[in-house]
Amino acid sequence: MQILIDLQKELHRLFIAGSGIAAGDSRLAKLLPQLRQLGEKVPVFKRLADSVEEVLGASQSDVSVKLLELSMLISAVSATQGKTEMAGDISDLNRVALDLETAASFRKLNPVVKALTTTGSGRLEQLQESLSEKVFVDVRVVEDVLSALADKYSEIPDFVQNKMIPEYGKQVVPLLQQSLNLKGGTADVRRLKLIRGFLGDDALDLVLEAAKTGSADMKAAAIELLGTSAEHEALLLDMSYEKSKDVRLTALFALQRLGTERAQDRLIEAVTAKGGELAIEPFRISPSRELLLRLIAHAEEELLRLQNSPAPKRSDSLKIIQIIVRCLKDSGSKVVDEVQLFLQRLLTAEAFNELPKDDAHVVAAELLLELNTPEANRFALELEHEHKEKYIGFSFRAATRLLNPTEIYDRFAGVLSDSTEAASVLLNTIERVSNGQLPHRDYSKHLVVPEELWDSRWLHLFVELEDPVLVSRFTHRADEKAAEYIREQVKNGGHYHFGSRFVWHQDWLLLMALFRTNDLEAPKLFMELLQPEDGFGHINWDERLPLMISMLPESFVEKLRSLREKLAFEGRQDRFTAALDKLEANE
Repeated sequence: MQILIDLQKELHRLFIAGSGIAAGDSRLAKLLPQLRQLGEKVPVFKRLADSVEEVLGASQSDVSVKLLELSMLISAVSATQGKTEMAGDISDLNRVALDLETAASFRKLNPVVKALTTTGSGRLEQLQESLSEKVFVDVRVVEDVLSALADKYSEIPDFVQNKMIPEYGKQVVPLLQQSLNLKGGTADVRRLKLIRGFLGDDALDLVLEAAKTGSADMKAAAIELLGTSAEHEALLLDMSYEKSKDVRLTALFALQRLGTERAQDRLIEAVTAKGGELAIEPFRISPSRELLLRLIAHAEEELLRLQNSPAPKRSDSLKIIQIIVRCLKDSGSKVVDEVQLFLQRLLTAEAFNELPKDDAHVVAAELLLELNTPEANRFALELEHEHKEKYIGFSFRAATRLLNPTEIYDRFAGVLSDSTEAASVLLNTIERVSNGQLPHRDYSKHLVVPEELWDSRWLHLFVELEDPVLVSRFTHRADEKAAEYIREQVKNGGHYHFGSRFVWHQDWLLLMALFRTNDLEAPKLFMELLQPEDGFGHINWDERLPLMISMLPESFVEKLRSLREKLAFEGRQDRFTAALDKLEANE
């Protein structure tokens, strides 16, 4: 066949170039020896060789005829080498009849097809538009719609699965089944969910097969689709031991919903096993009071084991207790009394508190405050007496619920006078509590704590502790001791000016405190930040600039206008000017 193909190529070249050059053509002549050699065994090749020789030796008047005869002979020989039959058995095509319209023009279908089969932005919007007109409900688009379940951009297959394919109805199930691979990934999970949605319980056998033999993704999806029927209990129990973490977690969620005794046994077992953290979320969402009581009973057993074990062997029980406490977070409100009693025993247990402070202590104390009952708050308040370093922060938070501002100050202020770990923990807690009382990111409001919630003596204590953030938050009115500290911080604190570097947030807070108390030096300090003596070349924009400008006396307007050009961008210059115009208009 190769010699025939080469000969056909040369004839094609000669037909294009013109038959006049065929006579004596060197490239055609090179094929002649090979044809003669084959002709010794196969007569037809001898005939081809003779015909080639006739073309090479033809006169100009005969060469075109000889060339055409050679071409016809090659075509006839080549045709005898073809095959018309196919190997294998004959079977019917696996066709699916769809009752869908085909009325839309391809011009209208084309944008939908492109959105389904290409990449790039704007595709989701195009599909959303097609949904309103049901353009895709067309037999010519079905294959592309189903293929889009594997699109790499999640918003496309999400939309296709939830909005488009349901428009086809049950009739597309055979097509989904044809492309379903139980060992597949996300796209096949989507196909399985669609089949289950269309067929309901008729797809149960397929779902069970996916749960038993599918990939990890398919198993997890199948477990979700099985529902809470007790007849699947054994399968769900088996799945909860699977190697895949996602499969185990999905099975634990299903067992929690199932709620049978064996299911509860497995959940309790999961808490104490290696990787027990996996059981936390199923417990947190559990509505079962019975299950939570069983969990607390198991926690009591672990606490007893902790107390009776030598120190080196307490880590296992401590870890299990920590996991159980985290399980009770959010769900503890369903068994408040029992949780409260357990936490009281845990947080006062000598063996528990002798251990170095870690997440277990924090999680347990947080859960106690989460219960937010009078008894729980009173117990949390007293925790600081014996284990101050571990629990003083939680005791302070409980105090804000039980005591008045004067009582809180009298009880806790003395702790801050010493450089201890408890003092550091308490100061951090006060910063967090007070921070939660501020209008976050709203610089049009003064960043100050509600005055009625705090004793006024805290301000001078924070000045003594040299904590600029807390001093700024607790400065409600003019106070010379606080003002002197703030002025000193802004002048000599080494903080950044406007210019090549930004002003620290701390400087803003301190300046706000001075403006808030109508301190006479506040405008001067602000201008020094805008135009320091070391003279930066430009002013960096800050969203809080207009707010600070609005607090200045009107007499500063002209001086500020001269600084406008130091702002880097025209848009910022315009905003700076707008703030000055408002100040000048007394708005």
